[in-house]
Amino acid sequence: MGRRRLRRRIGGAASLRRAARTGHGDLIDLSVFEAMIVTMGGLGAVTASVLGDDRAIAGRTLELPSIVPTADGLVGFCTITALQFSDFLVMIGRPDLADDADLASFAGRLRRRDEFLEIVHRWAADRTTEEIVELAAAMRIPVAPIGTPGTVTGIDHFRERGVFVPNGAGVPQPRPPYRGDALETAAPGRVPALGEHDGRPNRNPRPARGKETGAPGRPLEGVRIVDFTAFWAGPTATYTLAALGADVIKVEGLRRPDGMRFSGGRPPTWERWWEWGPVFLACNGGKRGLTLELSEPEARDIALRLVATADLVVENFSPRVMGNLGLDWAASGPPTPVP
Repeated sequence: MGRRRLRRRIGGAASLRRAARTGHGDLIDLSVFEAMIVTMGGLGAVTASVLGDDRAIAGRTLELPSIVPTADGLVGFCTITALQFSDFLVMIGRPDLADDADLASFAGRLRRRDEFLEIVHRWAADRTTEEIVELAAAMRIPVAPIGTPGTVTGIDHFRERGVFVPNGAGVPQPRPPYRGDALETAAPGRVPALGEHDGRPNRNPRPARGKETGAPGRPLEGVRIVDFTAFWAGPTATYTLAALGADVIKVEGLRRPDGMRFSGGRPPTWERWWEWGPVFLACNGGKRGLTLELSEPEARDIALRLVATADLVVENFSPRVMGNLGLDWAASGPPTPVP
């Protein structure tokens, strides 16, 4: 889905919620450029602001490994931490490379990019995307199938969630990206013909200057969200909700903080070096932070009491993790809320 269309739908959903709550409507004036900037989390601007002239890479960045061809498609890896990369080497049958100090660093992998990618591609060429995803997930290596025009509609979570539906021409198209009792959504309709709506009257003219609706605050003010997410996709989603006014409380542990804190920031010789990661800062703006070591009973109790006050809980762990922590729906029980 294009960034502009996604931002329009997010803005529309937020405005519909506020209209239902307050009776006041909104005018949504969308900038294509700003939609692109917000979708990327402002990473470039944040990196320049935080690191200044110390940015290690000023141009295009790379990942190794990243998107890899398989026997029947493509698969994507993300090995940010040392443990993830070490497990990746074990998975591809090259644990001996873990002792290669050059490959242990990203700079070294970049220098030997062709050599390293040949090893990875040779391993993946005889395996299907499904086989690789299953194996990598079992080894806790961040992985995802990469959709192509021929395979994207068959990706399991898209299929199970009914993401692709026929449009007016009978061609698969993503349905609206949100569902809920408060909003009515419709399947994609027929694409208008070129010029079909030329000359139609503007049914929603811009309000006259000085005649504001008076609707207070941002659309999601008053909504509390407990955020257990980490890395990129989850924090970016809750960042958007925070920008719309939600009170987002990000929960991290001391033993396993958000791994994005350590991506592209400062070395451990710096004071509070874990607070300098530009990727982390770019997708966690506007949130409050809470440190809870969830393996400890006292911390788990605090988390449950906090969840009892929330309108929404967001997490992006593997399916078993929340249950193992005693924080899934069945195990939580009736906690005592915190103010």
